[in-house]
This record gives sequence, C-alpha cells and structure tokens, in this order.
Amino acid sequence: MSDYYKLYTNERRVPGILVVLVVGLIFSIPFFFLHKQTSSPDALGNTSRPVVVEILNQTATSTDIYWKTEKPSIDTLIYWDTAGTKNTVLDIHDIESSKIPRRLHFFSLKNLIAKTTYFLQINHENVLFGSNQQPYTSFTTLMTSAISTTLPPLYGKVVDTAGNPIPDVFLKVRVGKGQRMGAFTKSDGSFLISLCCLYNGETFELYNPARTEIVNLQFENESGLSSFITAPISAVSPFQNSVKLGENSNLVSSLPQEPQVILGAQTGISKDSKTSILAIYYPKDSAVIPGFRPLFKGSAPPNTSVTLSFPKETRSFEIKSDTAGLWEFVPKFNLKVGAQTVIAKSIDTNQKVLTATRVFNIPKSGQDVLGEATGSASLTPTSVPTDVPVITPTVGVTGGPTTGPTLIPSGIGFELFGISGIALMLLGAGIILLF
Repeated sequence: MSDYYKLYTNERRVPGILVVLVVGLIFSIPFFFLHKQTSSPDALGNTSRPVVVEILNQTATSTDIYWKTEKPSIDTLIYWDTAGTKNTVLDIHDIESSKIPRRLHFFSLKNLIAKTTYFLQINHENVLFGSNQQPYTSFTTLMTSAISTTLPPLYGKVVDTAGNPIPDVFLKVRVGKGQRMGAFTKSDGSFLISLCCLYNGETFELYNPARTEIVNLQFENESGLSSFITAPISAVSPFQNSVKLGENSNLVSSLPQEPQVILGAQTGISKDSKTSILAIYYPKDSAVIPGFRPLFKGSAPPNTSVTLSFPKETRSFEIKSDTAGLWEFVPKFNLKVGAQTVIAKSIDTNQKVLTATRVFNIPKSGQDVLGEATGSASLTPTSVPTDVPVITPTVGVTGGPTTGPTLIPSGIGFELFGISGIALMLLGAGIILLF
C-alpha cells in the first residue's frame, strides 16, 4: 500500500499554481465580454448610429422625424402612444422591397391624435434603441392646427457650382421663434415650405412674424455638403437667386426689397422709393400657391386706384396704392382650385390705362404643394379651429434637436452562455488535476 502511495505521489503532475492561473484566466473571459457589452461607450463599435433626433413640421395630426448618421445605414422608426400599440414606419425614400442605406433619415407620421404624447424607438441596422420603459425620445402633437399668417411661402432652388439643380437636398428651417420645419428638394432642385401655420416653438401659441423676422436655413445633401443662410423673410420668400450648395450667406444686413417684374426684366424696388409703373410682384408667374387665399402684391402710380379682376371667379376688387406706389391684397374668399389669372388695371398721370397680368395655380390642397417638395406631412390644414394650442411639452419635445440617450442593447448573447459553460467545465477539470 505504501509503495503504491509513493508511486502516485512521485508521478509528474501539473503544478497547482499553473492550474489556478489558467482556470482563472479562462473563467474571466465571459466577465470581460459582459463588461464590454454593458459599459462600452459605443455599443455599435465602428458602425454609425443616430446622434440627433429632431421633431419637425408638427401639427395636430402629423409630425415628421429626422436624424442623420455618420455612415449610411438602413433605419426604421417605431412609435406608439399611451395605449401601447406600436407602429413601424419606413424612411420616406424607402419601400418594403427596396431599402437604401443613407445618412439622412426622414420619417413622416400621419393620422395622429391631437394633444397626444407619442414615444419613439429607433431600429438602427436591426439594433433597437429605446424601450417601452425608456423610449429614445417623445413628442406631443398640437391641440389644433390653424392658419396664423398670410406670409408667402419660402421657395427657391438648390444648384451646384455649375448651376445644375441638386435633388434630394435636405432643408431645415426656423423662422424666428417658430417651430422647426424641414423638406427635401424635388427632382428639379426646387423647394417650397408654407408659412401659413406657424406657432411659437416654446409657448405653442400661434405665431405671426413680420416680414423682417430672421429665418435660419440649413441645407445638406447625402454626401455631407452643406450651406447655412441667415436672412429676413422678405429676402427668401422667394429667394432672388439660386442657393449654391456649399456656400454660406448672411443677408440680415441687406435691406428688404420687393421683387419687380416688368417686361421680363427683374429689378428691386424699395418701399421708400416711388414707382409709377403697374406691376404684380407676387405671386410669381406660373407659381403653385399653397392655401386658397394667397397674398397679392405689386406697384402702381402712387395714391391711385387699382382694379384686380379674377376671371375664373367672375369677381373684381378695387384697392389703392400707398404713397410709395405699393399695394397688396388678400381675398376674403377661397379661390377655386386649378389655373387662375389675376388682372391688375390702373391709370397713370397721363390718363393712360395700365394693365398687368399674372397666371398662377391653386392645388387641390396645401398637402399637394408640400407633398411635392417633401413627400411628407402637410403644413396647410384644411380647417381653422378657433382655440389656441397651449401645450406643456414633455422633456425634449420642443420641436428642436433632441439628443437621444446612449442606449445600449439589453440582454446577454447565447455565445456568452457557451463561453461560461466551457469555463466552468475547465474549472472542474483543473480542480480534479489539482487534487
């Protein structure tokens, strides 16, 4: 018995300290992966992820959601209200059978309920950010959507340095203290954003800014080329020149001017100067006008009567130019849908009859106009409720940029369980070898 014991104890065995070190190293592997998965500052590694989520074009029944990623990705948006029923929407550029990776992501939420809080969850490359208990962000729809101004829309065209139109450029706009709005340029590089229904982005009350109010505009395309423009409303409604992507401009110091079109020549006329020529400044020829009661502006001999005729409506109205020879008119009735013509007539100091004609178009609804420019929600409501929206927004629901929390995908992967199992098996084997 003693000889067998000596033979067993003299057999070459693995040093105990080495077994402990190896088993300890292997057993620490799953904890390393677990720590990396739960505390890494960027759970997506080198891939992109939503960095800023913005609430745009808010109304009582619709809202648009925008974000951009550092690298192109395929993202979808999940939203729900307090009832908890989740809905998934695609980027406005995508369809279910064709999704294209992109940096600029835009989602349009329709048929929402007024004065209701909605919660958002982002599906970024099949990784969910946000949960039922902790949504990525949220917003509250307006109490009502009402027409607050008679301001003409912001519209123009985006081109490259060679003058070629650039489609699908994202435009972000804020007028004074108003809500944030956004749209994409159409295939011909043009864009149009209605200013009919502005509200204060902080108090949520109806907002009617003056034409001297400052507008901040940001343009950006998919490749990251951008432009920043600061200007009074009068300088960008409409833009007098095309926007060259990549070039910035500040037009705040420039005096507001009214565009004048006479025999095909475009000049500027200040309100402080006098004019004796009959002209129609707005709407522009062949323009598509959002809403059914557009603003008409022009010039005539100072302090003279101007007759405005609408053949399609079989109506005529008489107005008077001011001391500078400027006039404006807003009809108190809805114009009929389709092609419209306005004819202005006046008499100069020589008793000569002056005539100016302008052709424009009224679409079926304001949705048709904005739909062409954005493919997204309408900013022109079809009804005018009388109550004023006064809403206390939830945190991060001011309609502005919302930096979402860095949410880490929860749960532990199956590979972690596998590694843990192997480590435990090796631990058992080490104990057997040690003793």
